[in-house]
Amino acid sequence: MAKGQFFPWLKPDHKQKEVKPQISVASYVVDQWRMMAYAGVAIGVIGMGGGLAAGVWAFAKERMPSYTITPIIQPDGWQIETYIDGSDKAINERIVCSVLQHAIVMLRTVAPGKASSLKIATNVFADHAAIRARQELEDLKWYDPLLAKGYTRQVLTDQINCYRTAGNENGYNIEWVEQIYGRLGALPDGQKRKVMTVTTARTGEVPAEIIKWNPWGVFITDYSGVLD
Repeated sequence: MAKGQFFPWLKPDHKQKEVKPQISVASYVVDQWRMMAYAGVAIGVIGMGGGLAAGVWAFAKERMPSYTITPIIQPDGWQIETYIDGSDKAINERIVCSVLQHAIVMLRTVAPGKASSLKIATNVFADHAAIRARQELEDLKWYDPLLAKGYTRQVLTDQINCYRTAGNENGYNIEWVEQIYGRLGALPDGQKRKVMTVTTARTGEVPAEIIKWNPWGVFITDYSGVLD
């Protein structure tokens, strides 16, 4: 067996006092590392600032009032404008009148197969007005006697008007003309002019049956006269 050590590089270093050369790093490499460190810190600060800004924006957005973008449709189906409704603002007069006009047309139209529309229209009434409206319609037997005579009734959509009452932002007047028809056509004395004064209010929940033409939650809480 050889006398020498099997792993010569494990031999103890007998030149411990000898000064060994140190590894040096070029100055431009150090500068590059320093710039990379500065850039990393800057990117971190920018990212943190962006995160804080996004949080502030999200918080402010959550506090912003909701709004609805929807067209205003006349009872005859024509769109007259598109309206942006902010829940923190008083609702536009044309919005309320659009809802009320639709309600009147559905409420006063009498024709075979229209009973469902009549019952849908009662959903626009709220509170005591809802109880009163349904009671009056039940007393009128949902206009079945009129149909039994062979008569129908139509609201003339080109002669329906709505406007806000003076001094009351929740009060509205609806004026319209309706015509009664017999089997041979319009009755000579079957045209009548009607007026209804209502008080309105808004709620957050809208029944599915009327949400297509009343997404704003406008309801009648009181009305003058009777339904017929």
